[in-house]
Amino acid sequence: MDPTILATELLKAVSSGQYVLALVAGVTLGTILMRRFGAKRWPWFGTPLGSIVVAISGSVGGALFTALMAGTPFSWPLVLKLVIEAVLVAGVALLPSAAATAKPSPSGVDISDALKQLNEVARKP
Repeated sequence: MDPTILATELLKAVSSGQYVLALVAGVTLGTILMRRFGAKRWPWFGTPLGSIVVAISGSVGGALFTALMAGTPFSWPLVLKLVIEAVLVAGVALLPSAAATAKPSPSGVDISDALKQLNEVARKP
């Protein structure tokens, strides 16, 4: 995805008052920029895990912004709740790939079955 197109869409969303769309575009743009430019200084941001951390951070920031704009008072328990929810959502999204690539740990414990079971539980309504 071209960051300039995304930045243009971000500006259009902000100028038209579509703040939720702007937050989504901002998180996506931030993740792309951190991967592309931040990884030169901090190589960890160039990894898939680094991208996940940036995306989760942006998601938490966006959700916090939305809650505050809706009149919810700021509190640390609110921030903690948003972080937990973002990590759980990211974890559920990552379970299928984690289960497919899981390898036995150095201790000899095979976690692939546990990840597959978690994936099945997460997908049930």
